[in-house]
Amino acid sequence: MAETGINWGAWAFVDYNTGTDVDGIAVAHQAALISDEISLDIKAACEIAVKLVEDNTGAVATPWVLIQILRGDGVVWQLPATTGPTIVDKALSLQMEPVQNGTRLQVFPIDPRDMGSFKINVVNDCGQELALTLRVRTGTVPVAS
Repeated sequence: MAETGINWGAWAFVDYNTGTDVDGIAVAHQAALISDEISLDIKAACEIAVKLVEDNTGAVATPWVLIQILRGDGVVWQLPATTGPTIVDKALSLQMEPVQNGTRLQVFPIDPRDMGSFKINVVNDCGQELALTLRVRTGTVPVAS
């Protein structure tokens, strides 16, 4: 019988600044980080993992960090929010609540049928610097034999 599920690849760090891994990168209060382009060409599935770590340097003032999936065509991209709870027109947006002196991990799917490539914009407006890690994994559908 032919295989029918998704063949998931390994988790990989998302890059920003043309090749730097987003692995524990410090993102200050009222700052943003935009990833490099993530291509979903010939992919059947995609998952993104966002990890926020707050090291107890102070209280978490407002309970959110904005995660936005910015669509584009490889040249022109949706404009991201920079601070505050601004929602970009038609950008897939969600909020994460960091934990004081703790770690929060959120994993969510992206459907490759909806976009060929995207960037991730993370806006920290929680009142504290956070260590940010972004990972992505993609999957393909096996070819029937």
